[in-house]
Amino acid sequence: MSIKSISLFLLLNGVAIFSCSQKQSFSEQKIVGGEEIPADHSIAKSTVALVNSLNLKSFCSGVVIARRVVLTAAHCILQTTPDSVVSFGNISEETPTIKIGHSVTHPDFDESQLEIEEPLSIPADIGLIFLESDAPVSFAPNTLPTNDKQISGNDALVLAGYGASEVRPNKGLGVLRAVTTSVSKIDSVNHELRYGGQRGKTACVGDSGGPAFTTSKSKTSRLELVGIISRGETLCTEIGFVTDLRDYGHWIITESSIQH
Repeated sequence: MSIKSISLFLLLNGVAIFSCSQKQSFSEQKIVGGEEIPADHSIAKSTVALVNSLNLKSFCSGVVIARRVVLTAAHCILQTTPDSVVSFGNISEETPTIKIGHSVTHPDFDESQLEIEEPLSIPADIGLIFLESDAPVSFAPNTLPTNDKQISGNDALVLAGYGASEVRPNKGLGVLRAVTTSVSKIDSVNHELRYGGQRGKTACVGDSGGPAFTTSKSKTSRLELVGIISRGETLCTEIGFVTDLRDYGHWIITESSIQH
C-alpha cells in the first residue's frame, strides 16, 4: 500500500480532521489490537486523557512531562474549549481531573494542513497544556529524549492512548490501552516517525497526542518517550505517524521552563 493510497485521519474523537472547521469527516479512532494498561504500570502513570467535562467524553490523549505540563498534539489543542479538562486515569465520575490553565502550539504548526484530505506530513503537530494545579502525586513526569537518541527502522514502537478499541462504534473509549508496532520510516525533514508493518496494531481517534515509546538498549529495557501520536489511516489498520520529539526538545524546554 502506497502512502498516496492511504486515507488519513487525525486521531481525534470528533468528526473533523485536525481542525474545528468540520469541512472534512473522519472515522473515530483508538488503540487497535492492543491491551488495557493497569493503573500501576509506568505508562498509566504518565498518560492522560483530554476530556469534555460536560459529558466525560475523551477526544485526545497526552503525556505528563512536568507536574503542571502536559505534552500533546497541536491539533488536539485546537479542539479544547473552556469545558475541557485533563483526566488522570480511565474516565469515570471518580477519576481526578484538572482544569487547563492555558496552552500553546508550536509556531511551525500549520493549521491549513488540516484542510488537506491526505496530508503527506503535518510538521510540528505538537503543543503544551499548562494545568491549573499539580498532577496527582501518583503520576510521574516523563523524560524528553535527547536530540542524539538513536532510533532505527524496525525498532519496536509502543503507542498509548485513551481512544476506543473498535472503529465503529466507539467501544472502550476512555480506557487506557497500548499496542506495540514498529518504526518503518524516519522522516528527518518533517520530523516525523512513520510506523506500521503489523496489520491490526495501530492508534486511532482519541489517541492523538498520546505518547510513543521505544525500548532502551540497557539491561532494564525501560520505555523511553520518543514521540507524540499524530495521525493514521481512516480504518485504523496499520500505518500512522508520530511527531519525533528529538527535534523539539529545545522548544518544549523553553516554553515550559522544565529541567531536561
